[in-house]
Amino acid sequence: MEQARFNMIEQQIRPAEVLDPVVLHTISDVPRELFVPASYRQLAFSDTNIPLNSTEVMMSPIQEARLLQALSIQPTDSILEIGPGRIK
Repeated sequence: MEQARFNMIEQQIRPAEVLDPVVLHTISDVPRELFVPASYRQLAFSDTNIPLNSTEVMMSPIQEARLLQALSIQPTDSILEIGPGRIK
């Protein structure tokens, strides 16, 4: 899993111009595979949206990284996430 996570960061996220060290550290530390349904766990680090149910998906790693970088979240910020994914 650690090698797959490393490859995801180096081969997908950095080339997508996500270079914010805080974002890269966060993505490296969060065990993405634990949030993926068991039947899709082998795709946890792939550049693909992962189905969560019949109408929602988990964003691809690149989408999540770009979103985090664009938000430029600060340690003092509060975040309210509504919903586990986006509609297909």
